[in-house]
Amino acid sequence: MDPPSIRSSTVFQPLQDGQIRLLQLQPGPRTAPLRCRLDTVSLAGRPHYEALSYAWGDPQHLHHVTFPGDEEIGVTTNLHSALVHLRREVGRPRTLWVDALSINQTDAAEKGAQVQMMGDIFRGAAKTWIWLGEEAGSSDDDEEGADDNAIVDYLLRHHEETTDSDDDAAARTLADTSFPALRHFFSRPWFRRLWILQEALLSRRPVAKVGARSPIPFVRIVRLRQALVFGNLGNARGDVFERCYMASCMREWDALRACLLVDDDGDGDDDRAVTTEAEAGGGGGGGGGGEGGGEGGGRGAAAAAGAAGGGWPLVFAMPMTEQLECSLFADRVFALLGLATAHDRARVKADYAKPLARLQVEVCAHMIASPGNGLAALHTMGGVEEKDEERSSWARDWSRPKKVRWHFIRRREGAGRDIWSILPKHGQEERKGYAWLDDRAGALPWKMDEEKGASGGSDGGDPGVELQLARFSGDLKTLALKGVVADTVSAVRVRVDADGHQSTCESWKGFAREQATGYGSREDLDEAFGNALSRGSYRDDQGNVLTSCAQAYGAWIKGEDVTIEKSKKRSVIDYGHRVNRLLPGRAFVVTEKGFLGLAPEKVAEGDVVCFFMGCSDPFVLRPLQGKHTFLFVGETYIPGIMDGEWIARADEQKVTEFWIE
Repeated sequence: MDPPSIRSSTVFQPLQDGQIRLLQLQPGPRTAPLRCRLDTVSLAGRPHYEALSYAWGDPQHLHHVTFPGDEEIGVTTNLHSALVHLRREVGRPRTLWVDALSINQTDAAEKGAQVQMMGDIFRGAAKTWIWLGEEAGSSDDDEEGADDNAIVDYLLRHHEETTDSDDDAAARTLADTSFPALRHFFSRPWFRRLWILQEALLSRRPVAKVGARSPIPFVRIVRLRQALVFGNLGNARGDVFERCYMASCMREWDALRACLLVDDDGDGDDDRAVTTEAEAGGGGGGGGGGEGGGEGGGRGAAAAAGAAGGGWPLVFAMPMTEQLECSLFADRVFALLGLATAHDRARVKADYAKPLARLQVEVCAHMIASPGNGLAALHTMGGVEEKDEERSSWARDWSRPKKVRWHFIRRREGAGRDIWSILPKHGQEERKGYAWLDDRAGALPWKMDEEKGASGGSDGGDPGVELQLARFSGDLKTLALKGVVADTVSAVRVRVDADGHQSTCESWKGFAREQATGYGSREDLDEAFGNALSRGSYRDDQGNVLTSCAQAYGAWIKGEDVTIEKSKKRSVIDYGHRVNRLLPGRAFVVTEKGFLGLAPEKVAEGDVVCFFMGCSDPFVLRPLQGKHTFLFVGETYIPGIMDGEWIARADEQKVTEFWIE
């Protein structure tokens, strides 16, 4: 984000290590100009302050904030509105930390140092104000039907002390009566920005503010979002969270805060001990400083525990946040370092001078090699359409628009209502591959020279990890994985319609009945077909997981998955919703052995379906003619071949080491 263009050379005095600037927002009437001053304090001195989390907005439209000596600084309209509503009319100033004003945005060295402290800053704040914007109807630019005041009313009167069933019932009623308002509320810009994620996650007392309305404990918004997962059920009228890119993170809010060891602290006015980054032993975090984010050292015991092993691994955080917006790819990584583990921070450094392609390859290699993920990171890799001299096929170009919405990472058994199955859960075992393949491949000596290459998986020495799942060449151009070829793609069909997908699916089904001969009976084939389109399961309107996919497919094709209640459409099952999430960016394939499934849209006849050591999910590789190497095409989902029956009968002598360019 570009800094405001109006700057004063005298407002910002140099900072020493560990110091921050706190904004003293002077009281005044609502219509009076904003007047402030900046105080320099030591973060280790445990100052009392509140923090502000907000989306910057358009930097081309600036308002003035006046400092002593009539010095002026330009701020965006959204920040100006937030300060106006947070300012007290009379009495004492409000003490705030605001990135745009507390950091000299024109001083690159200061900005880098302050960004690394932002995790500490938000952990240490007595309260974090989450500015969601003005009330609906307060601007001439509001879209028609964009009044979400009913949602604010609901949040202000709805108490957290309710049961899950109460939340679901209330959410269903809200979805029926205020669907456009819900969609508008969760489409506010704050819910789309990446940098603000850690500001809310690390805050011990986050409070949302909408215009002049009363403050809303942010946990109430989180609970509403969680209840709407099942109360709304991807409603037949559309998706409330279509533009709420933080939706997955809010669904897992409690688990994420547990991973981060965040200590909720009541009113936040006491127990204000702050452990600085240096004291906590944190690594480097970084970012533009414009929209928050950076290294999180922690507060008190929580900080010490976090340094000892807490954090959100990048291998899980990167795919879960890939829709959130940021201006630079580097920020997509550095904005998460404040939430990451010590393992991540030791291997990924905030370096804005590093070429983009090199940074992407290094981050992708780190994710694939991260311990405990069982190569789950491969599900989010690939997508390089042509051979790229700067970026290998197994790496991900995170700067390009993402076509695929949902990945084929299979749900853990007993996951219940947990919708994000790759989020690390305390007390659960690591993902593992097929036992015989792991044993055979593990005994096979590596051909990739460890001295010349970079090791992965176990990182060559992490305690408690038996298998080294991956190796990389020293220049990070080649990835080595051990595994076996399970099948070969013999036919590919692409989508024929871009909207509802029914025509495409019916065309694919007819083709499958002619070509997919590996299922024994028509009933088994139809079940496999319905399974492939929905990733093997779907939910009814009570949130129950169902697996009769052929039956659900038939209901969806006939329009029987929707009912009309009081002139409003409601989904009885979410099968169609899942199809609409899984088909973008994918093609339909049939293999030589007669199996069917979905694969990346760039898949081609002759590509091979492989299983790798340490992972039970299949992936597609493309053999390179005249070479013994491959290109990485991406993840695939093929019912029947994934059930373990075929792989258990595979030829152990064909286990090999794949070198992927």
